[in-house]
Amino acid sequence: MNQKKNKIILVYNSTFLLFMTTNKRPIKFVFFDWGGTLAYSGTRDQFIYHPYINRRLDVLKPDAIYTIKSLHDREIGTGIITNTNHSIKDMTQSLMDTGLSQLFECIYYSNSKGMCSKPCRKIFNDAIKCAGVPPGNILYVGNNYFTDVLGANRSGMQSAFLINNDTNRFNEFFAHNGQQDYTIYELSDLVPLFSNNLS
Repeated sequence: MNQKKNKIILVYNSTFLLFMTTNKRPIKFVFFDWGGTLAYSGTRDQFIYHPYINRRLDVLKPDAIYTIKSLHDREIGTGIITNTNHSIKDMTQSLMDTGLSQLFECIYYSNSKGMCSKPCRKIFNDAIKCAGVPPGNILYVGNNYFTDVLGANRSGMQSAFLINNDTNRFNEFFAHNGQQDYTIYELSDLVPLFSNNLS
């Protein structure tokens, strides 16, 4: 365990989970970004339009469903906040066709009527209302520092920065110098945060 700049780095399953030592409110709800976070970047067309359900599910990160179900086992709600230009109707239908819609209590698209793209506050604030818990008890997980981390922080949410191949070239700098509450390298790195939630 190495301590640096008031942060602690824990090793879990050969990946690094970094979190600040300051006390945080318990997380009751987790929102995820879609492209680059739950799913691989640039695969939304495949998810929406591919005729075979199994090929649609191939766009998900390998540990996405495991992570979401693990959060549900710990009574943590889950949702999606995503920037998109795709048809909301088609995206919603594919979530239903693949069975993923039942995993999310709140889903917010940036191209909904009257909505705006991350990092605008409205999309985060509306999602907070849907979650039904204070923003300090909500975690937002995304792979874009500027739209995801800073957007969540401005709304009062906690933030987790996912560092992976879909993250921009500044990822390593912000991994150690950013304003996120957590830095993770796989979605499943979230699960140990909620170990105390198991009965």
